[in-house]
Amino acid sequence: MYMKRTPNSQRILFFLSSLAWIGDFCNSMLDILFIFYAVQLGFEPGPIGLISSIYGIIYLITPALFGKLIDKLPHRQSLLIATSGQAGISIIYIFLINMTPAPSKILFWILAGQAFRATAYAFYWPTIEVLYSETAHGDERKHERYISFFCIAWSLGAALGTSFAGIFGEWILISGFIITSIIYLIGFGIVYWGLSSRKSVIIEKSNSIQQNDKKRISNSTIEIKKPIYFNPTHQNLSKTSITTDSSRMIWQTLIGTLVFAIISKGILAYVPNYAVIPEGLGLSKLISGQIAFAFGIGRFLGFIMGQFITNSFRKLSQNMGFVSIFMISVAFSRNSWLLIIELFIIGYVTGRIYYIALELLMKYVTHGKGSKAGLFESIVGLGSGISPFIAGWLAEWNLIAPFFFFSLVAGMGFVYLVFQRNSQRFDKSL
Repeated sequence: MYMKRTPNSQRILFFLSSLAWIGDFCNSMLDILFIFYAVQLGFEPGPIGLISSIYGIIYLITPALFGKLIDKLPHRQSLLIATSGQAGISIIYIFLINMTPAPSKILFWILAGQAFRATAYAFYWPTIEVLYSETAHGDERKHERYISFFCIAWSLGAALGTSFAGIFGEWILISGFIITSIIYLIGFGIVYWGLSSRKSVIIEKSNSIQQNDKKRISNSTIEIKKPIYFNPTHQNLSKTSITTDSSRMIWQTLIGTLVFAIISKGILAYVPNYAVIPEGLGLSKLISGQIAFAFGIGRFLGFIMGQFITNSFRKLSQNMGFVSIFMISVAFSRNSWLLIIELFIIGYVTGRIYYIALELLMKYVTHGKGSKAGLFESIVGLGSGISPFIAGWLAEWNLIAPFFFFSLVAGMGFVYLVFQRNSQRFDKSL
């Protein structure tokens, strides 16, 4: 049964979902376009991996750095900073493509642009995640559904972005950069006019709640609304054990986030390169974009199913184990249709990993959500930073080695979560 939503919350959810779609449509499109552009310039897999990695490296630092600032700033102001930065750097990209300096200088400007874009997104995603969480007003069922709305919106944008990147890469490359600039400007308009403080009461209320929270607790305090591993029958549990369980819960969600980021960013950064180069699959840019599109659509379906499948750490670990096994089959697939099917399935499972991790983290952290969302996004940045870089240099040695790396990462995440679950059961039996 669907929960009743107020007209104001419906409006906010519509605007937030629009922004989530815009954010990853443009981001994924730019990621693929730059890979095609780098291949066109004759760059090797190593430098191409660096182009994809620099965004993640900067994003590892900036969300955690700005997390507390996001808690202090009005949400609309954070989003205005983000959307104006996104639009500005995308417009600069258009001029960059028209330049004809040496490839080394082009590489420098691409890396600088990636770093600036990562900084803008450090304000963007944590603020949107916090707004989705706060709009639920503590209702657990609404919270699950709203986080699912968020995941559905950005994943659909990401899937379509990769598909359109393949079309523009095959057609006129610079057209893709023009489209992203226009859409980013639309996102700025949504924030400026659609999320004005006069119309969006929820933004004023959430900021007020944050100020009241700060009067009651310090920013460094982490409170868990309902510790997952707390057993009310154990009356002798100490505060230390509850804190330990809370810390375990947070770290387990972040491990899931890291696995998701490494797999997702690695596939979207490496597969288009692997698919188009003659030493790899030798496919057209159009087909390469559709292979990445299949991964995005699978991820999109995984987020839709999040509204109907309950979340648990057991399911989080199971999905990691499945990805670990399935990635090996991708390494030996040469047929484009088989790759499309395989990446669709992997996309679905990684989508489930991301949704479970984010929903559990944002549900049980009741104070300092901006800081925790910033930490969550920093872990995404960590995975996004190291994955393309490692995959690119592994490909210099062997073109299918990156797929074994992805499999190993997912397998290690699976083993870690299983070990933690068994450890917690042992602790409670004492």
